Amino acid sequence: MPARHYLRGPVLQRLAELQVLRFRVIATEAGLKKSIQPLEEALGDLHVSKTDDLRLEITSGIGSTYLRLFRDTRHQKYLDLAIKFSREALLETSTQRGFLAVRSLEVAVGLAYRRDDRDAATVLSCLERGWNDRNSPLPDRIMCATTASRVLCNMSNWNKAFSFLEVATNLLPHIITRSLRNTDQLFILSQDNVSAGLPSVAASVALELKKTPYEALKLLEVGREVIAGLSLETRTDLSSLKVQNPKVAQEFLSLRTLLDYPIGGSVDTPIPFSPGPGGTPIRKAQASGQRESLDARFTKLLQEIRAIPTFERFLLSPSLKECMMAANPGPVVVLNVTEYRSDAILVESHQITLLRLKDLSFEDCMDKVREITHGKISMEVLGWLWDVAAGPILEKLGFLKTVPSTVETWPHVWWVLTGSLCYLPIHAAGYHWNRASNTVLSRVVSSYSISIKAPLHNRHNKSRRDELSLSRSRAAARQGQAPPNSALLVSMSETSGTSRLPHAKIEVEILEAMCQSMSLKPIRPPPRRKDVLEQIRTCEIFHLAGHGRTDGETL
Repeated sequence: MPARHYLRGPVLQRLAELQVLRFRVIATEAGLKKSIQPLEEALGDLHVSKTDDLRLEITSGIGSTYLRLFRDTRHQKYLDLAIKFSREALLETSTQRGFLAVRSLEVAVGLAYRRDDRDAATVLSCLERGWNDRNSPLPDRIMCATTASRVLCNMSNWNKAFSFLEVATNLLPHIITRSLRNTDQLFILSQDNVSAGLPSVAASVALELKKTPYEALKLLEVGREVIAGLSLETRTDLSSLKVQNPKVAQEFLSLRTLLDYPIGGSVDTPIPFSPGPGGTPIRKAQASGQRESLDARFTKLLQEIRAIPTFERFLLSPSLKECMMAANPGPVVVLNVTEYRSDAILVESHQITLLRLKDLSFEDCMDKVREITHGKISMEVLGWLWDVAAGPILEKLGFLKTVPSTVETWPHVWWVLTGSLCYLPIHAAGYHWNRASNTVLSRVVSSYSISIKAPLHNRHNKSRRDELSLSRSRAAARQGQAPPNSALLVSMSETSGTSRLPHAKIEVEILEAMCQSMSLKPIRPPPRRKDVLEQIRTCEIFHLAGHGRTDGETL
């Protein structure tokens, strides 16, 4: 490629990034030198205008690459170079191009790695500047706010940390766009991301400031609703809006996509999933000139949606009354653990209370999650989970006073777990080996919910399902499929590459007998993909007794 070719800089930058990845694998001095060489060439090729977007993009990329090298080698010279180039890119970044937040974050992270108390004010200033830049995409601004709140929490400045956390958390529902794949959407809330557990941290800080359990619960529900929108499309406010008013839902999605997209780069680049007049994709040049008007229209559209009957709390947490309505047929227990504190919020039909779990530490929780994810679920873990969480919770709810004697008197508990707690089998917590009654299984019937809103959505949609039930039953009968009031039961005692499950068949036989008392027709097809898929389209309940795994590509 010619020395002054306009693409030489970006190509060298990308080559440098690939060499860094290669260095991580081979970890030799020769590999290190190869990773640095393209950076030096890219530096020599920065001949374009000082204010050109491309030059700043390359400068920023070089700073990011040096920071990755520092993380791998811990050589101070790479950190110094990372800070130098990141600062240069930030200094010349225009507030009109949408990159201020991400470049402010790059400088702040580099300074934070230096671990010099004299940098604290500069770090917070950079992050606050990025957070306040309304031309930057919301995901970048939220990352700035989250990082700032972490710094402030470590300084025990809870009030200022909460001022960032509360606003950033309530903006989370606005940042998931259709232009992102499921894996990219989940990354925004993942444990590897700097904004990991944003609602969880916000709730912990709220409780640290002596705010009510309901105020903390509202923050947690924001994050749970976002996740529900990614994995359970039929249980969200937006999915309901698509059914009732598809045109308004489409405008909402289009505006949200536009506001999330960076303005910088080629002005002719079409923005995905952003149909303009006549279905023509809106381009960055249009978005750049319309940023403020788009933001105003988005705010107005939210108000219009919330004026529609049954959508008064669109993208808002459930009201206090709605939360307590969700505690039916039993209480809802929301578990939240962060490095700052551990709590259980107990939602009952008449009150919402807080139980501080002082024996449940964030570090112990992470250790147990690592064990479980490596396939090491032990009786010791189940006993620990009873001691630090399940036991105290059931005692607070009054479920340890007597052992239920009949199915009719067995209490029901709904568990809502946040973050990595989702890996913990709290329904199985307890001391099983001594045949004592100090187990969850011997005290309550357990169900899991992704959020408090999820069962409320189900109940709201029940009448619509009932109206469709008769027509679906007739259609299913004509096509030889399962009627909608049926339970599809499948057992797989043996699966290739996994351990045998000798009780799977017995489990399904017990459920088959239970279906009769629930006015459900049990359907038991052969355990073959084609047969199961034919019946699953119309059945009311599907139960599989067998091994399972999560397929991240088809969430």
